Amino acid sequence: MTLARPCTGMIALEIAAPDGHLVHTETLHVSDATLAHAVTLPEFQPWSPETPALYTLRATLRGDGGDLDTRSETFGFRRIEAKDGVLHLNGQPLYLRGALDQDYYPDGFGTPPSLELLEDQARKAKAMGLNCLRCHIKVPDPRYYEVADRLGLLIWTEIPNIETFTPESAQRLRTTMEGILARDRNHPSIVIWTLVNEDWGTRLREVADQRAWIVELFDWLKAEDPLRLVVDNSACFPNYHVKTDINDFHYYRTALDRREEWEALSREFAGAASWTFSPQPEAQWRGDEPLILSEFGVWGLPDPANLRTDGKDPWWMPYGATWAVGVALPMGIEQRFHELGLEQVFGTFTQFIEKVQWHQFMNLKFEIEDIRSHSPIAGYVITEFTDVHWEGNGLMDMARNPRVFAQALAHVNTDVVVAPNLRHHAARAGQDIALDLKVATGGETLPEGARLEWTLGEDGGTVALPEAGPMAVVGANLTLRAPKLPQSELASIEFAVLAPDGRRIAQNGEAVALYPERPTPERRIRFRTDRPLVGERLLVLGHEETEAEDAELFITDVLDGPRIEAIHAGARYLQIVEQGQRRLRDDTSPRDGPMTLQIEDAPGGTRSESYFSFPGYSLQNRHNSIWRGDWVGNFPWLRRDGAFRHIPGGPLLDLSFARVIPHQVLTHQRSWEFRGRVQAGTVVGWVHRPAAFVIEKRLGKGKLVISTFRLMRDPFDADPVATALWDGLLDLALAP
Repeated sequence: MTLARPCTGMIALEIAAPDGHLVHTETLHVSDATLAHAVTLPEFQPWSPETPALYTLRATLRGDGGDLDTRSETFGFRRIEAKDGVLHLNGQPLYLRGALDQDYYPDGFGTPPSLELLEDQARKAKAMGLNCLRCHIKVPDPRYYEVADRLGLLIWTEIPNIETFTPESAQRLRTTMEGILARDRNHPSIVIWTLVNEDWGTRLREVADQRAWIVELFDWLKAEDPLRLVVDNSACFPNYHVKTDINDFHYYRTALDRREEWEALSREFAGAASWTFSPQPEAQWRGDEPLILSEFGVWGLPDPANLRTDGKDPWWMPYGATWAVGVALPMGIEQRFHELGLEQVFGTFTQFIEKVQWHQFMNLKFEIEDIRSHSPIAGYVITEFTDVHWEGNGLMDMARNPRVFAQALAHVNTDVVVAPNLRHHAARAGQDIALDLKVATGGETLPEGARLEWTLGEDGGTVALPEAGPMAVVGANLTLRAPKLPQSELASIEFAVLAPDGRRIAQNGEAVALYPERPTPERRIRFRTDRPLVGERLLVLGHEETEAEDAELFITDVLDGPRIEAIHAGARYLQIVEQGQRRLRDDTSPRDGPMTLQIEDAPGGTRSESYFSFPGYSLQNRHNSIWRGDWVGNFPWLRRDGAFRHIPGGPLLDLSFARVIPHQVLTHQRSWEFRGRVQAGTVVGWVHRPAAFVIEKRLGKGKLVISTFRLMRDPFDADPVATALWDGLLDLALAP
């Protein structure tokens, strides 16, 4: 205890249990400004998120004239440990289910408006299945921790970062941490400290002295506060750890657009990837640090109507234009939606926002299930708890309105989780649906005699599950048979884990696109193609290859002058863009004309405007562009009317499209073209950078349809989505 100044007198101590009754009283003599004393209670109630038992210490300073001052503080008994690759809370395995909380508020910026808001958001966090908030590079209001103590949330707190590493800024970091400890060290909710986030302000990869400094600071904090875990640098590629209690890492991918990359990263991370730790001599990698994926997530969008006051946008809406090549600018989102005519695709703007939020959930659900399928991964932190101004990836918006999927999230954001792990989310009637199903236990157990029940339409079954302890992952390979049905539909496979007495331990569902048996085409198309594999595909689709003069439709991957002339004269062309293809035409001149020095593809030169050469569009690889969608989200869609009405779901693409999702987009459309010509496309962030996947365009008497969907990855009908897209594209190309 510390007094404001030296004093001689007595200090009366009282410790009250969570129910209020006194469990300890004692009077001590003080003759200085500080007093150190230890108290041992014979028994106590441990603090945890499930039972946040808080004790109260009351200290009263007494002098000759009576009581001089009184101070009360709550505390809890809890122990956090990292051992054998697992977090333990009070001796029991803990699976960390966190969310990144940047601790910003609609009006007060970094100051919460009320205690009631802090309590409300904590209750919402727990209702969504979270047991931890990672308070990001901030020293929060003391009430933040008080609420977490009282309502039961684990807190992972970080020192605010510096901009540039100097001896002075290094000392400032340590001084800040000393102040945090002086104010906050008695909060049982705080279980982890982070010294540096993502190497911000430091250069751990490049400077040996800084690596030595981070080890020294880590050791100092562990000695100063042995009751908590410490992370040196919460890492992302290409930075890493040097010495840490937790091997945490950040990576972002969308499950739909980059499923294979996500799965590869998770496999490597679960296998103790070498890229998480420094290869330099200063590194102290034990190998048993728990693996925590401490940042991942995808964008949704809030409804601006829920953020306005008296019809006025919040103050931050005009900001964000300098981030992510402008796609983070919220202001004008509704105008852009209507300018592109997206109400023809989604209905109202409110319906668009709702579908975008469910799209966010689809990606999050897949990624959580994949994480839980790897037993070495001991927890995760979703980015993020709330939207932060223009960052639209929250589980709630800035006003703390939960996303539409808040209740559904709790089914996968919990201890015992069913991870269906469908290899493909589409099947034809009579085809097998293969699942590499996993049941993960987290901090709970599976009792002897537990079973998994599943249903798909009128079909169903039961699989016995082995008894399993905490932090286990047990497998149950399943092969289901897609039912016969008259038309395609987006169905749900439902799962439940039941105890021997019938008690429901866990539940989950998985969407799968089901297609009926493909009938013989009503129209046998006479086609011609210069791509032999495409010709083989169309033959098995039931169409007929003929000579060019007899063909109704020509299929190719590139255009040139004679083909443009043929379209103008009345030909129908379907252009299927090849993977990695850079241009729609292969005959344009390397120079725009004799009066210009703009030379295509030459170092220092620029491309001519695509508008001046039919079809007037550019081909852009999504890789290394804003259309990639690793962080600021892409929202890809396909119209489900007209030629593609037989494809279920939508209009946003679901996981059944993972095998065909384009890696290239068509750009340089005018906004009005999205009102009719564009049949499939995407927008980025706050409805910016519209681009097309499928577009139709007329020239003279003829017509061109271009598609960037990857339709040739699999054998015929191994992917019914690819077959359905082929059918729709052929219909679209020949439509009047």
